[in-house]
Amino acid sequence: MLIDADSNARGKTWYDIITKQRGKALEEFLTIRNLNIVNLRTEPKFEATRFNIYVDLTIVNNQMLRRVTDWICGIN
Repeated sequence: MLIDADSNARGKTWYDIITKQRGKALEEFLTIRNLNIVNLRTEPKFEATRFNIYVDLTIVNNQMLRRVTDWICGIN
């Protein structure tokens, strides 16, 4: 399984500087379902005057995790 999502969630797990409530809920969901984020640290996908956000996530199960390497999500 591979899911590419615009999460609208901030979380340190995917290289943001903070984790907000929506990010915490997503982290808990991924943990409970044994899912993984495969994004490499790249440029932020949303940039504002006060902060940058990494919201585009690629999520995979353990079987797919072994097959994914050097994944980049979004347009660089």
